[in-house]
Amino acid sequence: MSMVASPVDPGENRGFGRFAFQGSEVRSLILNGEPWWVATDVTKILGYRSASDATRLLDDDEKGTHSVRTPGGDQVVAIVNEPGLYSLILRSKLPQAKAFKRWITHEVIPAIRKTGRFEVVPLGDPLAELERQTDVTRRAIELAKAERARAVKAEAFQVAIEAGDGLTLRAFHKKYFSGLGEKEFMTHLYDRGYLIDQRGKGGERADGTVRDGSQHRHPSAKGKPFFYLHGHGQYGGKRREATRVLPGQPELELKARLIRDGLVANNNDTGKPLEIEGRARPALGAGA
Repeated sequence: MSMVASPVDPGENRGFGRFAFQGSEVRSLILNGEPWWVATDVTKILGYRSASDATRLLDDDEKGTHSVRTPGGDQVVAIVNEPGLYSLILRSKLPQAKAFKRWITHEVIPAIRKTGRFEVVPLGDPLAELERQTDVTRRAIELAKAERARAVKAEAFQVAIEAGDGLTLRAFHKKYFSGLGEKEFMTHLYDRGYLIDQRGKGGERADGTVRDGSQHRHPSAKGKPFFYLHGHGQYGGKRREATRVLPGQPELELKARLIRDGLVANNNDTGKPLEIEGRARPALGAGA
């Protein structure tokens, strides 16, 4: 008798199977015939600071919760399914993410997918072994194709975002949160401390109105991971700057942060043209 992927433990906690990756435990379970993983286990291996922060970026159908029986009573843990796991792997910055992905696709999934449980496969039946190998090969091809398609889409989206100098505040609002009024959107950025609020704190104009302060709408310390000052020429002997969203990953992280703040995002399709610097960019995947 031999275990295909060598689980450490066949599973004592309500269907959990325990596997070991480079000395770290990875708990998995089967729900409705599909494998799920405990989020804290995989995010620790992939280098995320916390499982809760990592899973917030996943779609609702890529994550869930499950009850685990412990000596102190039942405990609810966060879990991720196969698409959610691959999303976490793609976002990981650790070199070992590639080895972890290969381990999952070549050892763990083949061990649990064939019958929908953690199965001990008797070796010695040539026909059964050939059937198992054929099923593993077919599934590996399907996973490779799906992963490649996701990677190409993610890379194309990232390249499109990074083109240009980043979105203006107005363009970012229109792209992601147009269901919210622009004034209310800006007030949120001020109130949450992303941008410096110096409305009406500058000098008085000739007509009696009061200017905004010189640093109004500049990125605060909290906002600097997401915003920067973009220079756009000299006027009256002074350099003129306007706050923009940093292109690339900071743009996506800002959107996620604002959603966590409670703002409701648009239902964006990343295949639509992206507005950058007032220029419509081609849809992703379109020819040059």
